[in-house]
Amino acid sequence: MSGPVRFAAPQDGRLDASMCAAWARDGFLVLDEFLADEDCDRLQERAATLASTLDTAAARTVFSTADQRHARDRYFRDSAETIGFFFEERATDQPAAQALNKIGHALHDLDPVFECFSRSEKIKELAVAIGFAQSYLVQSMYIFKQPNIGGEVICHQDQHVHLHGTDGHCRTLVCARGCDDRERLFVGHPRWA
Repeated sequence: MSGPVRFAAPQDGRLDASMCAAWARDGFLVLDEFLADEDCDRLQERAATLASTLDTAAARTVFSTADQRHARDRYFRDSAETIGFFFEERATDQPAAQALNKIGHALHDLDPVFECFSRSEKIKELAVAIGFAQSYLVQSMYIFKQPNIGGEVICHQDQHVHLHGTDGHCRTLVCARGCDDRERLFVGHPRWA
């Protein structure tokens, strides 16, 4: 079985005809090396800095896609307008740096490094290319993949970065650095998400 069609990311964020056709056909795109190494490094370094500011005495809200208890937690709900820290299920007794599941959900509004990335011309051009005349950033996260303790991520509706269009649909952008240190951008369509 072959994997999804992958494309070399356009430097300016503008999609060519074959990328647009894949988007229309499949409902998603995989763009390799969308971020420059230094941009990805900057985001990783900023996430580490944010994690180092965490008050370790504060309550630890656990994030799990299998158990949605966190959705009833005031800290989680309020994170839509803050920068919140969420922990792995099996790591609440670990030091914070090794126990974090994610940081979110208003990084795009409240942190200058993440805001610069989220509102970059490259992201704007990509949003236009996938059909947005106007888009809104609704949520942003930095997700950690902790070795040996990370919980299973099952299908859920809590996405990484939403571009919310005037048509009422959300598109999801997921930037990931793979095990091979190559950056990838996954763009998901509402029929996929």
